[in-house]
Amino acid sequence: MLPEIKNAYLSGRLMLLLGAGASSGSRDSENLDIPMGDDLAKELAALMGWSYQGEALSTVYSAIDATDSARLHSFLRRRLTNTRPSPELQTLASFPWLRIFTLNIDDCTETALRKARTQNVQISARNSPLEEIDPIFKYVQLVKLNGSADRPEDGFIFSPQEYGEGSNRLPIWYRELGQNHSNYAFVFVGSKLNEPLFQHAMAEMRSIVKRAPLQGYVITPSASEIDKHHLSSLNLVHVPGTLKDFAEWLSREMPQRPTGWDLATARRPELRNINRALTEPQKRALNSVTLVSADILPHSGSDHTLGAIREFYKGYKPRWVDILDGVPADLAFIKDFSKLVEEGYEGRKCIALVGPAGSGKSTALMITALHLSKVSNTPIYFLREAVSELKEVVVALEQINSSRFYLFIDKMEAMHNEVAELLEGPQTRHVCIVASERLNIWNRRVKAAVEPVISKVFKVEKIRKADPGRILEKLEKFGPWTRLQQMRQEQRVAEIYSRADRQLLIGLMEATTGFGFTQIIDNDFKNAGDDQHKKFLTIVGLASIHRSTLSSHIVGAALSNLGIAEDVNILSRETEGIIVTDGKKYSARHPVYVRELFEKIVPTTIIRDCLIAVLEAFSDYEAPVIKHVGKADSVVFKSIINHRFIKEMMRNDEDKVRSIYEAFETKFHIDGLYWLQYGLALRDFNKQTEALEKLKTAREAYTSPQIEHAYAQQLMIIASMSLSWDDAQPLLNEAIEALRALNRVADATDTYPIVTLAEGHISVMLKFFGVEGTQTIAQQYANELLVARKKHVNARLQEAVSNVMSLATTGSWKESYGPGYLEEN
Repeated sequence: MLPEIKNAYLSGRLMLLLGAGASSGSRDSENLDIPMGDDLAKELAALMGWSYQGEALSTVYSAIDATDSARLHSFLRRRLTNTRPSPELQTLASFPWLRIFTLNIDDCTETALRKARTQNVQISARNSPLEEIDPIFKYVQLVKLNGSADRPEDGFIFSPQEYGEGSNRLPIWYRELGQNHSNYAFVFVGSKLNEPLFQHAMAEMRSIVKRAPLQGYVITPSASEIDKHHLSSLNLVHVPGTLKDFAEWLSREMPQRPTGWDLATARRPELRNINRALTEPQKRALNSVTLVSADILPHSGSDHTLGAIREFYKGYKPRWVDILDGVPADLAFIKDFSKLVEEGYEGRKCIALVGPAGSGKSTALMITALHLSKVSNTPIYFLREAVSELKEVVVALEQINSSRFYLFIDKMEAMHNEVAELLEGPQTRHVCIVASERLNIWNRRVKAAVEPVISKVFKVEKIRKADPGRILEKLEKFGPWTRLQQMRQEQRVAEIYSRADRQLLIGLMEATTGFGFTQIIDNDFKNAGDDQHKKFLTIVGLASIHRSTLSSHIVGAALSNLGIAEDVNILSRETEGIIVTDGKKYSARHPVYVRELFEKIVPTTIIRDCLIAVLEAFSDYEAPVIKHVGKADSVVFKSIINHRFIKEMMRNDEDKVRSIYEAFETKFHIDGLYWLQYGLALRDFNKQTEALEKLKTAREAYTSPQIEHAYAQQLMIIASMSLSWDDAQPLLNEAIEALRALNRVADATDTYPIVTLAEGHISVMLKFFGVEGTQTIAQQYANELLVARKKHVNARLQEAVSNVMSLATTGSWKESYGPGYLEEN
């Protein structure tokens, strides 16, 4: 065997694909050998009393299935389940794995895995919804590509013909195999090179989803020179041996089995050395956190060519190598912010950094985190992306830190409710959270929830007069300097100050190129490559515009859905000037860059096609999708299915908006979020009856406060459109009941139910009973709103208070506050 296989395994990036031979040596419940290929075909023929003449297994199976499927299913369950796995399978099972793909339908491998108890076992059939890989190896996913003997009613694949029958789309898990083959090293073992199904799987994987895989290894007893050259063309190396040889080699090389945590932290030594006991959720959560230390963070090496222009000065978000190398200018506001954070530690409090998009918040956050790690003994942790388990992250950090520590969060919107809950709750003592957010999002959605736990808010202002000189020093050393070189120093300063005074990111790009921001982006798009490169950029941009990344398997599946066969790794290399690859996640330059690109340059037809392709990739997961994908991907899903975003991207074209939602009426039929957004989109276009129908479906698919709120609003809208009180009254009563129920369980900061109830009820009453018939109800609601305001104040609640009190006292009512104006939560 080869040391490269061991290295790939110990770094947590090795997967297995087991062929038919992997079950050889295993026995059934009666201690008989598990039949392979032709032997199984003979037994099936004998089951029916037929003479076997060497027919293919698939032929025998199909003949019996058409004649007596019940007998066939009973035989397969008896013969191929409750098995006794071979010693070599048991040895394999004693090692932790991320995923094991198998072409077999018996239960030998899963039995071995369960007996070993090395990991919990998740079984996925070929048409099961996708599941995320467990980053800490607590679970191993066994993917049965061709069916499972304990579920014969789901069907089997015994031949390439069966594989292709009735399917115009590569099965979900075969496509996932292709994605994994592109990003993980694979060992193919237990399969003959000429095994038809193995060859077909490989051919389909490479022809429909062209991969540029990592080095892989095929273990078979022998291979001809031609076979070896063929494998080499697929970036596969032939290794002579059997499954038994492979298992014995693993045992010799690693007599002390690595733990899942060892593999999960292979590239995170600072986590591996944590000596306190952590729960599995805490381990999983900590895997998403970066410990900020100049000794641990990645330094520039082969990653950067000496003297090359840094991507940071081409409009990319900063990376740790940029911060360590001092690439960004240490602007005055960053120094002030660093000082504020250094001196402003308070346990169980949050320091907020807010400012417009492209103003340097991420850079300031990273520079401050690194500065603190150098000047204090306080542990500094950094969370660059939203995570599903923020509570577990913070609780784990509290466990391993007995005194003060900081947790930096770049973009807190997706987790702001969790931040507030944690800092107000009993789980935290020592953490001080430092978080950034866009100014408009902060004011509109975040501030009200986190205000009780905020100790300080630092607002990013325009650059100061001393800043252009600092920027120019860095630009000359790390950035594009050709245009600025030709100017006098005072001209350079004036250019930077005037351009960057509007917005730092845009200003620097304009100053170094001499072009306007839109023209820069237009040129980039025209020069991005052909149609597939532009669509790749658009797919990735759908995540970046929402300040998130998109995982490689979603990107790869979306490309496949568009009929683009080129490998995602190749496309990312060929669009390197625009696309950023970080591990197995992709992003485009900057959210500001992508918004300009989508709003002014990319045709809506391309955006629509790419939106549908990405949503199709998400449809491979079980509903509700947001519960079955990682947090970053769930942020993307929620954002791109949002009715406002789709309407904005389709530039208010109703037909295009409808075409996107209509494409998923069967694929997302039990996903409440999809039906909610579909209904709200129809509401936007004043298709109120259709909107109510979709929102009813949303309630049937999934129960949530957001869906209940939107449904109640829609009842209010339909009631206000009714021609008679008899028609309106039952709708209004149902809406009131739903909103009252929501208001009873809402916390003090959630004033949406009472505001919607007051404004909606009053609006309907005004239509049918006029001002005099409505003022008594208005007075009642005014009292309720005033009580809510005593508990929590926000701008929307204050507007409602003023308007309702105005009606109650003077009879004046602003019609704009009718049901159509109401916001969903």
